[in-house]
Amino acid sequence: MSGTRPPPPPVNQKRAPGLRPVGDRAPVGWLLVPLLVAGCAASSSPPPADLATVDAAFVSAGDLAIVDRAPLDSTLTDAAMPADAADPADADHQPTWTLLPSGTDVALNSVWGSGPNDVYVVGDSGTILHSSNGGVGWQKQACPIGNGLGSVRGTAGGGDVWIAAGISALHTTNGGKLWTMEQPPLDVGTGAVVGASVVGDDVFMVGGTNTVVHSSVNAGGLWTAIYHDGLRSRHFRGTWAAPGPRAYVCGATNYDILASGDLGMTWAVEYDELGGQTTEGLWGWPSGAELYAVGSVGLILHTLDGGKSWIAQPSGTMVGLKGVWGIDSGDVWVVGDHLTLLHSTDGGKSWQQNPTPPMDKRITFFDVWGFAPDDVYVVGDFGTILHYH
Repeated sequence: MSGTRPPPPPVNQKRAPGLRPVGDRAPVGWLLVPLLVAGCAASSSPPPADLATVDAAFVSAGDLAIVDRAPLDSTLTDAAMPADAADPADADHQPTWTLLPSGTDVALNSVWGSGPNDVYVVGDSGTILHSSNGGVGWQKQACPIGNGLGSVRGTAGGGDVWIAAGISALHTTNGGKLWTMEQPPLDVGTGAVVGASVVGDDVFMVGGTNTVVHSSVNAGGLWTAIYHDGLRSRHFRGTWAAPGPRAYVCGATNYDILASGDLGMTWAVEYDELGGQTTEGLWGWPSGAELYAVGSVGLILHTLDGGKSWIAQPSGTMVGLKGVWGIDSGDVWVVGDHLTLLHSTDGGKSWQQNPTPPMDKRITFFDVWGFAPDDVYVVGDFGTILHYH
């Protein structure tokens, strides 16, 4: 997986996205008119299935509350993409966001990959998707549990991948052909495992009530509780770790960002000025000195000194922000409620909303991950997978 400020807007009211219009650029010329007409007819796609009939319950990765999906309001959609938008057929086209067919309508909560042809997406109802061809196709992998999956992260080469999965952790060493259950020592309380981070051979997960756990590639599935405070209600939402090792966790109440420089042997409060706000996501540069944290009411925090001081950046929005990732410390993406898709190319000094394909404006994006400035994935409500390329 976060003075008094107004409460964040309601989240997790999940709706079905619309589909981006499909069309092919046809040759021009009076001699080719019959071909043009035939080509247009052949390229027409049948209308998508009516997603408004979907009413199955889902499990939220943030609070694991059971919520019923409401019907899709087709009037709350964005306008079609402008006619002069760049065509992917052009060799020099600019990157745009494309809605990919995920093959599912459940909420997708996290995305991670070791490279462009090794991408994992996880979500509600035990959904694990994997793409080995740059997101063109997604294969559903067998999951040993059926509850909501909160976060997926793995080692740099993709040899070991973990999923934060409710009261369990899932682990694969063979590309997802087999996922095994591991049991971290959690005080589950009112929460569950919702966040994961992997750096080198070290694995961190957060969740439950006030709990941070640690394992490693060579630990044989054994986990150790490295933080637990039964006196405070810190419902941790996210974690991030850097080589060194230095680990950070963020949460929903009280002290909202904590850090450890010794694999969790000791922890220090890094930021505790949020009041009733939540922090939902963390991401940083491998040096461990520069990090971003995002949360409710448009919160974006930035540090250049390893968390000794944090600066609030102007996001330009008051909606809840869920995930953050960057290709480097200057080129950063942030996602959140109501199709929020913010991008900064100047280290967070300014943020711009990126246009998305037409879809329901109430959709929440939960996570973002990528491999290059023009190769980025976003996942969210109702099976949404967006690819920037």
